[in-house]
Amino acid sequence: MWPALARAAEEIGKRLLERAGKSSERWRTLLDLWANFDPSWRGSAVRRLKDFVRGLKDPADIEAT
Repeated sequence: MWPALARAAEEIGKRLLERAGKSSERWRTLLDLWANFDPSWRGSAVRRLKDFVRGLKDPADIEAT
């Protein structure tokens, strides 16, 4: 049972990262929940978040994120 739950949590985490995409609002939501995710997920999220932040051009978006 536990391996199935761990796999489900992993898949949910992947989908959340995919859907965060280029949405500042979604990234803020994920950052609010950061501690709830496992270290492996957080590592993947950091890489994606860095890419997202590098792509920001609008100063208001940069400050909000």
